[in-house]
Amino acid sequence: MELVDYVRVLRRRWLLIAIAIVGCAGVAYLLSDQRTRVYATTTRLVVSAPSEGGLVNELTSRALSVSRAEAYASYATTSPAVDAALEEAGYTGGGRPAVGGSADGVTPFLVISVSDSDPVKAAGVANAYAETLLEVVARLDGSTEQSGATLAVIDAAGVPAEPTSPRPRRDAELGAVLGLVLGIGSAFVREALDRTYSDPDDLEEDSRLSVLGVIPQELDRAALPTVTHPTSARAEAYRTVRTNLQFAGPPESLKRLVITSATPGEGKTSVAANVSVALSQAGLSVVLIDADLRRPRVASTFDLHHEGPGLAGVLADGTPPHDAIHLVEEGSLALLPAGRLIANPSELLGSDRMTRLLVELEASFDIVVIDTPPVLPVTDALVLAVNATGVVVVVRLGTTARERFRRAVSSLRKLDVPLLGVVANGSVPSGDAAYGYGARYGYTSRKTRGGRYSVERSGRRKT
Repeated sequence: MELVDYVRVLRRRWLLIAIAIVGCAGVAYLLSDQRTRVYATTTRLVVSAPSEGGLVNELTSRALSVSRAEAYASYATTSPAVDAALEEAGYTGGGRPAVGGSADGVTPFLVISVSDSDPVKAAGVANAYAETLLEVVARLDGSTEQSGATLAVIDAAGVPAEPTSPRPRRDAELGAVLGLVLGIGSAFVREALDRTYSDPDDLEEDSRLSVLGVIPQELDRAALPTVTHPTSARAEAYRTVRTNLQFAGPPESLKRLVITSATPGEGKTSVAANVSVALSQAGLSVVLIDADLRRPRVASTFDLHHEGPGLAGVLADGTPPHDAIHLVEEGSLALLPAGRLIANPSELLGSDRMTRLLVELEASFDIVVIDTPPVLPVTDALVLAVNATGVVVVVRLGTTARERFRRAVSSLRKLDVPLLGVVANGSVPSGDAAYGYGARYGYTSRKTRGGRYSVERSGRRKT
């Protein structure tokens, strides 16, 4: 992988990384915030050994003071010393604080540190050592009187205002760093295990087919954005597909255009409907055939309450095509719905009657767009692709498995059908804010109650 590939993975998985950072930081903060506050304070003492005067005695006294400071640091942490300091400070009950003693071995300074959940208690106990430590040392050494050494306070312990632990903010920052590491690692692991297409570039490279367009994710009640939201990013994406289709092959490649997918739920009907609208808006006469006789969706997309014969009636009952076609009131678009469900759709779609129907519609319209079932579950799409002048495969990013898409493309290539390219669907994980643009600028169109094209049955074929 090149650097740009790593950056692409991080951009695709940014939400996972963000969740890991926020989650780890939040957990660290909560766990830290629930811990008992501990306050720490210190008192600094100086040990002085007795001296009889003279330079030698002064040096000896200083060395003895340094030695005793180190010894007193060890005594300070013993239970008798802590108990004596607690009693001197007036704390006879409750828990025992944590006490530490230190001396650097060079100077006669002794530092006593005390940590406790009560900051006042910690300061009182630390300051009490100046009064009690020498007596405790004498008692532990078995001496009946003190050695003549003294302890003087240099820096008295103050009452701490802030706890030394826990520190929720610091722990949250450390948790965020840990979350960043875990998030990036999880992003690359998930990328390696993800068998779907997340990027149009990967789709193009894997299939060796041109990506005709990248369609943002659908919004509720916006099945035909080319009509209801013509200035939105999604409507513009469908117009991009239309333009690329017009230059994807020779002019005759659009005469019979099959739009299909590898598996259900990839948005092929939405692509077929909106591309048909975009083609009709470009001044071409278009007929959209719902050849999915198993799960028809074109009629509902256009808000057509169809009760006529449809494609099934034309193929099974010999109904004249002009009695089954519905004209859209705006543009040069006609619809041939699926009609009733039948038991043998593959046989009818592959029959000579279907071939004659396509020839007849091709003579009456500039472009015939055919919405077919998915390639892998049934053979309907392959049967129709044989008679197509161009085939477009729709892929839903983040959903379509690579292996299934490859199998679908391989099946189409075995039939030597003209594959014009692929459409990457569902590229945006959230709503399209541009949908409000057209409304603000006063765009109006003739719609039904559902906000879609209104249609009427045709008594003749459109020429």
